[in-house]
Amino acid sequence: MGLRRLAAKLLGPSNLDEVEMVSRVIAGTPGTMIDVGAHQGAALAPFLANGWTVHAFEPDPANRAILSSRYPAVLIRPTRHSRGRR
Repeated sequence: MGLRRLAAKLLGPSNLDEVEMVSRVIAGTPGTMIDVGAHQGAALAPFLANGWTVHAFEPDPANRAILSSRYPAVLIRPTRHSRGRR
């Protein structure tokens, strides 16, 4: 049985959410998450809720402001673009 079919059987016919699947499997294990392109925090939320340390990188100032207000425990950094570097 394929992973998608197994996930659909276990989680129902809704959209497959890889972040939710991973967080459920390793929720009890403490750890550190690095979220590059964190947007507004949907992917990091379940890990933070399970006591993980989260480092978020988000280039957009508006999204960083939302992240900061929603998740004050998260270390949020802007990303640096490497334009012109090889």
